[in-house]
Amino acid sequence: MSDQATSLRPGSKRQMLVGVFGGMIPLLVAVVPFSMGLWGLGLLIVVGGGAFIFAVRQVRHTPSSLLDISSLGFGVLLAIAYFGFGNVFFLQHFGVVIYSLLLLQVVYGEARGEPFTLQYAKKMVSPDVAASRTFLDANRFLSRLWGVIFAAALLMSAFGASPFVLWILPNALVILALVFGPEIGRWYATRFLRSRESPSRFRFTSSLFVCSAPSRRKTFPG
Repeated sequence: MSDQATSLRPGSKRQMLVGVFGGMIPLLVAVVPFSMGLWGLGLLIVVGGGAFIFAVRQVRHTPSSLLDISSLGFGVLLAIAYFGFGNVFFLQHFGVVIYSLLLLQVVYGEARGEPFTLQYAKKMVSPDVAASRTFLDANRFLSRLWGVIFAAALLMSAFGASPFVLWILPNALVILALVFGPEIGRWYATRFLRSRESPSRFRFTSSLFVCSAPSRRKTFPG
């Protein structure tokens, strides 16, 4: 495979992060006003941010992910419940609801045989790389890791006895996973995929597995 085929599509790391986890960003930001009881402001962030990301994808002719759609739809339903009926139950249990939905997406992907991260990672690499067995296995590992993280965040949101455990700690865990995900992915490739491909050929970005290093080989073994 050529160097061009194995490289990431153009864009900065920040753009790639937004592109991959765009639908999650408004939810994470809204946790701050929600933790202070500022329901209206939090909903404005969720709905406004989700609508903005959706609009940008339409303008760029980029398909919206399930995470984008579910985040926006969830925000709209919460806004209707709050502004239309004055219901704050789901807002008060925002962490439980959102991490349950995210965990369900991971479980749904496992049931279909398509890892949760695969739909996002495939946007970053060439079709040949996306079709390889190594790429699939690495995303399967990372998807299951995200499942554990979402489950831990769900338990903290459900049974936490303080605002720190209910609001801050679960989201800090997700943010740490985004930050350290590349190193975790590199460790997995070094430990378990060494026999298939040299770990130096792979780079991990936004907690997803992507092949980006140049290679002199003409094929990418599946």
